[in-house]
Amino acid sequence: MDNQRLQNLIDCTNKFENFDLYTSCEATGELAEFIRHGLNYAQWKHNLKIFTENAKYRRITIMMTVSALSVFGITEFMDDIIDLRRECNNPPGLYSMSLNILRFPSFQSVNILPAHIKQALVNKFDTWLETRKGFLSPSELDQFMRVISYLRSVDKSYEDIDQYSDKVNDFVNFFKSYALRRNLNIVTAVNNDDFSKWWNTINEQN
Repeated sequence: MDNQRLQNLIDCTNKFENFDLYTSCEATGELAEFIRHGLNYAQWKHNLKIFTENAKYRRITIMMTVSALSVFGITEFMDDIIDLRRECNNPPGLYSMSLNILRFPSFQSVNILPAHIKQALVNKFDTWLETRKGFLSPSELDQFMRVISYLRSVDKSYEDIDQYSDKVNDFVNFFKSYALRRNLNIVTAVNNDDFSKWWNTINEQN
């Protein structure tokens, strides 16, 4: 969003008795920009802060989609949001995070990830939570715990009727094509050794 559009949005908030802003993001830097092509993450954060400091609003909600790619960056993203709250003295309702587990398309669900990668993520999230729990609202904590539980215990959602091999094939073909068309690199975007090894393996097999 350019400066003029952002200012127009800020000006519009003065015309409403109660204005709620909803925005979406779930990872940082290159991964965020890979997942949401066209996003400039630094600009997104800058715009969010400018809006916070100048607009008239009741609450700001950030909708996060937890997918097979974004799951590698959600704690780093939440750290950024916690830091933004601190800069603004953490008023109630500011930057309320909503963690939504993606189920369809099934080939982009976290369930496509191998068990050892999901367990490594669970370990990472458990460690992260030890020092961040106090910075989360009860709702955010519940939703984050649900993500951990889902990674730990769910291998396939009840609605999912696709075969695992088909989902892996779709995952590879979709992201190979996506990265090629946009001149991106999925391995550097995710920046995780376990993912890189798994990606290289399934890429060779499909």
